[in-house]
Amino acid sequence: MSNRIRYILLWLISLLTLPYRLRLRRRLLRDGLRQVLVMRPDHVGDLLFASAALRLLRVGLPKTMIVLAVGPWSEGVAARYSSYYDTLMTIPFPGFTRQAKGGLFAPYRTLWREAGRLRRWQRAHGRIELAVNLRFDFWWGGLLCLLSGIPLLGYDTPLLRLFATVKIPYLRGKHEVEQNLVLVNYSIHKWGQPTDTPSAPFFHLSQAERDWAIAWLRAQGWVEGEPLLVIHPGAGDPAKQWPVERWAAVASHLLKQRGCWLLLTGSEHERQLCAEIVWAQPKSAYQRIMNAAGQTSLAELAALLERADLVMGVDSGPLHLASTLARPTLRLFGPSDARIWGPWPPDTSQHQVIKATSLTAISVAQVVQAAQALFDGKQS
Repeated sequence: MSNRIRYILLWLISLLTLPYRLRLRRRLLRDGLRQVLVMRPDHVGDLLFASAALRLLRVGLPKTMIVLAVGPWSEGVAARYSSYYDTLMTIPFPGFTRQAKGGLFAPYRTLWREAGRLRRWQRAHGRIELAVNLRFDFWWGGLLCLLSGIPLLGYDTPLLRLFATVKIPYLRGKHEVEQNLVLVNYSIHKWGQPTDTPSAPFFHLSQAERDWAIAWLRAQGWVEGEPLLVIHPGAGDPAKQWPVERWAAVASHLLKQRGCWLLLTGSEHERQLCAEIVWAQPKSAYQRIMNAAGQTSLAELAALLERADLVMGVDSGPLHLASTLARPTLRLFGPSDARIWGPWPPDTSQHQVIKATSLTAISVAQVVQAAQALFDGKQS
């Protein structure tokens, strides 16, 4: 379905449901908040970004029951934030599954099914007075709330404004962390209590998880204090990946010039990608290379990243995880906007972004030079 046809259909639905949506608005203003639904349909990195908003909402609305809705693919990372919500709901949000679409009408069949589930949940647990849509272009979530009888707080963007009960300006070029905080702050100002809760994303690790990482690295021969470089070459979207032979060339330069250890990380599907980087190195370097692709849980990956002197990769969840853990990062951006999806905090010497209209326009020399500068900054 073309974007133009979709917009016309959604506009007609918005027009026909205007009286109903006005009733939802009056109900919201009259009843206040006892239960709120927070929707974040994306994957690991974006849920990490939303952690700051989730913590702020919990503190600012202490008497409100918070229901967090995420995709099944984010259930593991959502569990790390269980103290900041009361109920976790998984929804297979169309467009974020990274699987075949299943036909033109599949998203709408899912919509009808999930709206029914939400209505049944409300009959069993009580009415949800407000849904907070943390994704700026997630019109499907707007329709879901409409069919579920839930007023919606969302950004004033072309498709979301058609269904939002309360619209908040979306500031183009602002980081996603800031955008989410603005949205949540509105609901706190309206229905909660002001708070000075920290505004940075976070990911807590236990001492046992940290001990596991040190033990794993030592078992590979690494000695604590020796420089550790992490390369995470993969990405959920193949369009975000840099050519593997260039990552191999960067690894060769840094292994030789910095005398560092190299840790390669990735999912089970990225084992081959990481293996190709290893195979491209001289055999004399093998003893200083560790390949953890497909071998770690999210928490184990985080614990390994926390030991790194530098983490390199593209626009991906593990790179967001590294910056959340306050590790220096170097990441390559092509089609996505680094102002919105880049490292947080964005204005710091600890993180560097190399941006090009196409990832293939980024050279090995650029990446090596930037990595050298970050290593020197870390060690100075």
